[in-house]
Amino acid sequence: MFDRELLEELQHYVDTHLQPVLHEMTLYSSEERLISKDIQSIDIEEFIKDKRQPAFNQTLFCFIDKKGISDSDVYRRAGIDRRHFSKIRSKPEYKPGKIQLSP
Repeated sequence: MFDRELLEELQHYVDTHLQPVLHEMTLYSSEERLISKDIQSIDIEEFIKDKRQPAFNQTLFCFIDKKGISDSDVYRRAGIDRRHFSKIRSKPEYKPGKIQLSP
């Protein structure tokens, strides 16, 4: 869900500002800490909101608007069909994955 760098920054923020009760646990073959429910979730939500990067489709359409090009030019040059591009445009939660090509 979050990349490792963001989790480390979040852990540093919690360690320095909130002084939570910590429990050690092994996750993904490395030691991670679970944060107690005693910490203030509002501060964590603000931290995540400040660090969150824009979604793929937001970044894509920002570039399209800056360049002033049409959607059809973009999907033709990208090699995807218009239905797939439409799905990217109309569904904010959609995240395109890798295309698996046959050998």
